[in-house]
Amino acid sequence: MRTVIDFYRARPVVGVIVFVVGLAVAIATETLQSGDGIVLPIAFVALAGILVGGLLSLGQRRRSRDDG
Repeated sequence: MRTVIDFYRARPVVGVIVFVVGLAVAIATETLQSGDGIVLPIAFVALAGILVGGLLSLGQRRRSRDDG
């Protein structure tokens, strides 16, 4: 989890983009479908952002080990 936070700290623009896209998906989901509310889509996109950030940071860590 720390590597994900470090990844987004080093790249704040990526964090903002992920947040905006997630918010857009949540709002679109809510407007197109009535039902559970907006919390579930936001939680899903937040989880997806954490997973993507973790995979990217893991890939960069491996690449930096190979270079060094």
